[in-house]
Amino acid sequence: MNFIIEKSTEFSQDIFNELFTASTPYLAESLKIDVYTGSEFDDEEIRTRIENRLEKLRDLLHHMMAGFPTQIVIKNAADGRIQSMMAGSVNFAGTFLSPYTLHQPDAEGSRAYLYKSQTEHAVNLEAAFNTVGINNVRVTSGSDSQTRHALATGWVQEESTTVNKPDGVNALTTFRTPWGWA
Repeated sequence: MNFIIEKSTEFSQDIFNELFTASTPYLAESLKIDVYTGSEFDDEEIRTRIENRLEKLRDLLHHMMAGFPTQIVIKNAADGRIQSMMAGSVNFAGTFLSPYTLHQPDAEGSRAYLYKSQTEHAVNLEAAFNTVGINNVRVTSGSDSQTRHALATGWVQEESTTVNKPDGVNALTTFRTPWGWA
């Protein structure tokens, strides 16, 4: 698969909205919502609590992503479909550090492409990122799904740090692409 990488200092509200909406089912699964004994996941009270948490998450994620100096949009070169949006910063060595990424399913509604091995796409990804002056990528993850994704696709785990967040203490793990390192 070939990729088109677009690098911008402007935050795209439209792309954010498209990817957040596409990610909503996956984000909702990760929310910690208390379900009372005897209640169903689709009860009105539970749905309302999920919707409220998702709206707060949307606002927080929008604020965080829009606050970074660099936005990366990854498109499928074959059809121009937006696959991912990353927010972060690029250092002097051309390393892009992104703590926030959103993905969407492919045209068939599958997210399986996210789990294809990075090594299968390494040459194409590296070449695409190089076109915008990025030599390699690091992502920081505090989510189980992003960690599973990184490990399943061949990203290299670097470090874990513990940070205090409003909902408790979470470990953040940094992963780097398997390509672009000397």
